Amino acid sequence: MNIPVVLPDLGTTGAPVRLSLWLVEQGEHVTRGDRLLEVVWGAVTFDVAAPASGTVIDRTTGHQATVSTGDVLGWIEPDD
Repeated sequence: MNIPVVLPDLGTTGAPVRLSLWLVEQGEHVTRGDRLLEVVWGAVTFDVAAPASGTVIDRTTGHQATVSTGDVLGWIEPDD
């Protein structure tokens, strides 16, 4: 079963959170805890880590998109 990459609760309020940069390409293998993408809230940058080891099969949210806690940003097909 594929695993969603979800924006965690960053404790942000007020200004919107934007997906700034994907650090991995679709089809790339990642290890749990690897940095997948950066989001920006005001002048603060947060990293979102891989929730599991596997292959990034979909980056559902593009650069500069406004995102919220719980949004699915992409999908990982886990290793067997």
